[in-house]
Amino acid sequence: MLFSIAGFQSGALEYAASHGIALVQLAHGSSTWFTKSMGPATLPPPELGIPEFVGWWFDSDRRSVISKENGEITREALGFPDQLPK
Repeated sequence: MLFSIAGFQSGALEYAASHGIALVQLAHGSSTWFTKSMGPATLPPPELGIPEFVGWWFDSDRRSVISKENGEITREALGFPDQLPK
């Protein structure tokens, strides 16, 4: 598993995919906020509870969010059970 704060070039994505290397880009939680509007980007409303930081899991042509609240994709990819023990 390789982590970056700057993203990955296309060659790194291809190499990782062909060699089974997981790539995670660390980012601000606001990077999960998408809107369909023109003009400057808006910040997400605080009541949405978006985490301060997240990871973007790169898996071939898919991107998945990794956070405390969104860990199911990570657990599935690593072969862990769906639910954490209580």
